[in-house]
Amino acid sequence: MRLNIKQFFWLVVLSLIAAVVLYAQVRNSGTTNASADSLCTTNLVIIRVQLHDWGWNGAALPRNLGPLSKVITNSDVFVCPASGHQPGSVANIDEWTDYIYFVQPDDSGPPKVPLLICPPENHNGEFGNVMWRDGNRSRLTPEEIRALIKEPWIMEKSADFAELQYMKETIQVHIPSRFRSTYSNAYAPGVKLKD
Repeated sequence: MRLNIKQFFWLVVLSLIAAVVLYAQVRNSGTTNASADSLCTTNLVIIRVQLHDWGWNGAALPRNLGPLSKVITNSDVFVCPASGHQPGSVANIDEWTDYIYFVQPDDSGPPKVPLLICPPENHNGEFGNVMWRDGNRSRLTPEEIRALIKEPWIMEKSADFAELQYMKETIQVHIPSRFRSTYSNAYAPGVKLKD
């Protein structure tokens, strides 16, 4: 089912209202694991909607999350509430965000490829949250998250050879500074994968 512009607008508005209400509840009542995990997923949805909107307007997706500070003015959206971290300056979101961003020049990649990952380090090492390119969300084990960061296409079963080759040539995995040593084997085009 395709949404028209008016339906899409109201979907975004309602998602943002839900996120604000949930955020206020978490801030006012103390963060529980369940509410923090729920807000983490909400943050991923907000970022994905803005990335989708960015690409939907005919522009290439941003090479990093920094340009989203023009449309997402609440820097808390870039922080997983379960991590306990405080947001930094919007001028350098990619250095302090809790989320790993998988960028391709356009938003037309296979559906079972991550767009954003909140790694297990933000959830006491128990699981990671994934926002797939098609908008679905999953909670995966730490092993599955590490495999996706190393080979983002590893769970995609419907892509043909040409789609996989295009992905391998174009996808870039943006790892925030604090995760770079943990995920030193993150996929990069043209770099031989390490075991």
